[in-house]
Amino acid sequence: SPPKLAAITMNAAPLGALAYLPLTIVKPVATSLMAMPILTALAGGMLMSLLNSILRRCQIGLGLRVLLLILFGLNPMLVFYAGNGEPVVLGMVVAAIGLLSLISWKATGETRHLVAAGLAIGVAVLVDYGYALWAIGFTFAIMSIAAGRKDTGERARSSLIVFLTPVVYALMVWILLNTVILGSPFGWITAQTGVIQVNTTGVLQGVTASVDRLLPDTVF
Repeated sequence: SPPKLAAITMNAAPLGALAYLPLTIVKPVATSLMAMPILTALAGGMLMSLLNSILRRCQIGLGLRVLLLILFGLNPMLVFYAGNGEPVVLGMVVAAIGLLSLISWKATGETRHLVAAGLAIGVAVLVDYGYALWAIGFTFAIMSIAAGRKDTGERARSSLIVFLTPVVYALMVWILLNTVILGSPFGWITAQTGVIQVNTTGVLQGVTASVDRLLPDTVF
């Protein structure tokens, strides 16, 4: 029988992989696997630029801003993920766009920033499911800001709807695709713990096998 799309599963968030496709147009880059570290390096630079914009929006002085950027840029984990080709930094970029948009909405009150925040977090969730927690945090932040401004109930609710609509829409599209292709709308959620259990079992088996090989030589 012909291979089916369901065979590849849909456990991982899709946009992290799809983001590499534009660079695969250049065949030497694609076949040498250089597309992956190139994209994450570009994302790392964009993340630094976004962090600078966030700090400037928070009215942090130039000297302190430069110091914070240097410390953040020299973080070993950031350097590692910006060069290893994994989509971690891609998720951080779109999450930073969402954070900058939320801060801009707080500073200006313009709804367009709230729309951008919702779109950014919606994309971030499809890069890494963990950013769904950011969506919850942003929701509480929006309610807190609205309460601080003494917005009317209708205005506060409309702000939440503007932010949550792109996030919910992205999740609903992904749930629909899982339903149509795999017949399991929430299989991508339950599969996350399964992946961890399998990997943990493999590590434990490897450690046990190593100990079994070493013990005879060590004890006797």
